[in-house]
Amino acid sequence: MPTHDGPSDDDARLVESHPFSAKRELVKNFNIIGTALGDMQNDEPYPGYFIALRDAAGAQDLNVATPIAIAWNIQTALDTDEYTHSISVNNSRITIDNGGLFKISFNISALSATAAAKNIRARLRIDGSVFTSFQTFGYAADSTDGDLTLVAANVILAISASSYIEVMVDGVGTGIDSAACNTIANASHIYVERIR
Repeated sequence: MPTHDGPSDDDARLVESHPFSAKRELVKNFNIIGTALGDMQNDEPYPGYFIALRDAAGAQDLNVATPIAIAWNIQTALDTDEYTHSISVNNSRITIDNGGLFKISFNISALSATAAAKNIRARLRIDGSVFTSFQTFGYAADSTDGDLTLVAANVILAISASSYIEVMVDGVGTGIDSAACNTIANASHIYVERIR
């Protein structure tokens, strides 16, 4: 796992120009994980307060009556001072280490298993019980019409320290549990950024 050991003079200037310039050690604690970001791990470390994850496994059925939490088993990028996430234990959860205002973006991509129509809903849940007012819907006509993508961009939420967020997905309308609508491997992502 490539990790940048410490900031150079250029890194320090990057942090000073960042809105959260008081946190000068951020560059030291920011890890670029894996190869999903291309050659970025060989360049200057990016002074960001964000986490980026994806579902590499897929095969999570979304056409269900009881909402499921999307599992994130690949960490593309992670600021370890701001977020806690495990790829193996409760991997649907992103824990916010320091409270604030956050921009949350996610997309859930799935494929209907049959020619039956599917209506899918995605919501954000906090601490395992509180659903936010935000929700988004997707419609999958049948298995021959291609992939279904649920996209939510730039959702702004105030989240308290030590709280965790999850993306919850379920079927709505008719045909729930009638046939699967499974997530596609490596096609679902979430990005969380602290903005204040």
